[in-house]
Amino acid sequence: MCSDEDKFCCLFQAVDRNFVKLNSAVRRYLLYTLPTGATAGLVKYSSDSRDISGGMQPVVTQSDRDFLANRVPLEKKGGTAIGKGLKRAERVMFTSYCSNKHVIG
Repeated sequence: MCSDEDKFCCLFQAVDRNFVKLNSAVRRYLLYTLPTGATAGLVKYSSDSRDISGGMQPVVTQSDRDFLANRVPLEKKGGTAIGKGLKRAERVMFTSYCSNKHVIG
């Protein structure tokens, strides 16, 4: 169940020269900073985009955090179709019925 107080994030990777640093920061955010009760989704993009978290996932337990953090890619492949990544992130977020939605990338 969602309320207006819940925080929602859809995290996606950026492919650049700081790829490993950025993705390590995303993993740390998911593991230690994302508020309990938030919902998060992950989108991977290179020359195309895809949902790698299975939609928006509730973060309640450490197991939920581990599930998401383990899906953050640690190696880069392909190009940088940021537009496709943003479109996919939008689709992932708007399939959830909650009102507070943010893209962090």
